[in-house]
Amino acid sequence: MLERSACAVDNVRDQLMGIDLAYLQVAAALPAAEADALRMQHTAWAEEIAAMCDVESMAASSRQIDDSRSQCLGNHFKDWREWLKEYHRRTGRFDVFSRSIMQWNRDRHYEVRVYYPQLSNPVGSGERAFNDWAATEAKDYAGELDTLELARAQGVSDQDRKADLHSMLSREYRIESVGNDLIAVIWDDYAYGAGAAHGIPSTRGTLFSLAAARPLGAGDVFAANADWPQRATDLCLPQLAAQIPDTETGFTPGTVRDVIAEFTSWSFGPVGATITFDVYTIASYASGVNECMLPYEVLRPMLNPALSLGHG
Repeated sequence: MLERSACAVDNVRDQLMGIDLAYLQVAAALPAAEADALRMQHTAWAEEIAAMCDVESMAASSRQIDDSRSQCLGNHFKDWREWLKEYHRRTGRFDVFSRSIMQWNRDRHYEVRVYYPQLSNPVGSGERAFNDWAATEAKDYAGELDTLELARAQGVSDQDRKADLHSMLSREYRIESVGNDLIAVIWDDYAYGAGAAHGIPSTRGTLFSLAAARPLGAGDVFAANADWPQRATDLCLPQLAAQIPDTETGFTPGTVRDVIAEFTSWSFGPVGATITFDVYTIASYASGVNECMLPYEVLRPMLNPALSLGHG
């Protein structure tokens, strides 16, 4: 619907006015400092959509736009409305605000859009360390565009831009407070190179300790000598077998254990931990992302007893 409604200059103006109204409604409910931060991000978004979707050229040449620009506009309108809606939320005892890193280059045909959380009015070294860590993680990820060789070294023609979607590096986050001193963050990443058949999604989890003022590692979370990778593998194999067809290749106890042993594949919620198996890690792309959920009552014998996870 958004793409179809973006097919004429007047409708583009209507969409932009509607999003400006949504932005003003969100900003009006924020403290002055947060409203100012949102204003800068909203301005950056307006510049981004004008550059990436070539709005000025569209308006000068015709009242109708081609399919590639329609899709560009539709995606940007949809994404920004959703982001504005989630800009501020109360999570546990924290007020969490979103920040963004946006980079785009129409000539090299790429876009970077990275969102990350910040705690409002951080109190103490732990909360300040969380904000610093989240911002650094976002900056480092945004800097991977050239390392991943997604962006073309030379400029591309208008015909190339019509033929291929632009390269994209994006990151969104999910956050929930797991305990008084713990914050669990899940990063949902997506990388796409222009001309590829599809992009690659991936998920990483982090458990941040405010008391320690740093992300926790496997050695902090699991009990000594618990052999948690093997025990979790034994628990996850039946779940994965129900998700992945028997004809799949690469789905073996060894490949499953390799993913489980990577602590970043774990994310911790209020009732248990979820282990994410990204595409291609244990099966084909067609099988999608697979997950294994382990409740805390099952995990408890493996966990560090000094760490409070879940309800007790």
